Amino acid sequence: MDTLMTKLTTQSLEKENSSLNETVNSLRLQIQQERQHKEVAKHKYASVLNKYSELEQRLQQAVGYESSIHELEAELLELQQMKYNSNFQQVRQNKQRENILKPLNNISESNSIKQPEMSERQKIKQAPDTSSSVWKSSSDTALNIIVGVCPKSNYMLHAGSVHKHGMSILREVDEQYHGLLEKYEELLTKCRSHEKSQRHMGVQTSQPVSRDTSVCDFRLTDISQEKEECDVADKISRQVEAVDKRLSHSTPEYKALFKEIFARIQKTKAIVNTNKAN
Repeated sequence: MDTLMTKLTTQSLEKENSSLNETVNSLRLQIQQERQHKEVAKHKYASVLNKYSELEQRLQQAVGYESSIHELEAELLELQQMKYNSNFQQVRQNKQRENILKPLNNISESNSIKQPEMSERQKIKQAPDTSSSVWKSSSDTALNIIVGVCPKSNYMLHAGSVHKHGMSILREVDEQYHGLLEKYEELLTKCRSHEKSQRHMGVQTSQPVSRDTSVCDFRLTDISQEKEECDVADKISRQVEAVDKRLSHSTPEYKALFKEIFARIQKTKAIVNTNKAN
């Protein structure tokens, strides 16, 4: 009986041991599986963290891009406004130039129209007036371009057009200066010829006075011609004085040029006045 009891107990114990071993093995398998799941979850968590950091960086870049886009849009609006203003100013300046150059073109066209025939002496008398009117219109054109077209000189975007404009003004002033020099030389030659004629008349005072009326007419025409020349010189000097006053706020090169022209005209006036006094 004892042996049977021991056998039964051993069998039962073996069964329990085997069942316990099976449960232990199953638990070990579960633990391994849980460890594997834990490692997989760790890897997933690390990848999620990396993706989250990348998304944060992209979000910051997107915010920076948005701010830069707003700045660029504001700059674009400013540039468009500046372009519109510059185009408007260019159109306005072109209209002003056309309005300024219209009188000069009309004067040149009116001078080119057919005129009635006249004697050489009348042509000589009328030549200074026409030239002075043309000179006055061209000088007014230059002054209007200098003073009127660019009132406060705040247009930095139009530096190229202003440079070309200044070169055209310099050419026009140079032409006017040469024209005045030619008039000055003509007046000098006329004064010298007048001095020679006066000397010749002084030599002939001992001779009997001619009764021919043509001589008197010639003297009267010479006197009237001298008066007209003096009037022309006065007109030119007044025009130059006006130009000098209008150019008082302009560049020193123009002031020096017109001062030189004015000095030459004053010198010519003095010579004419001394000849008249003599």
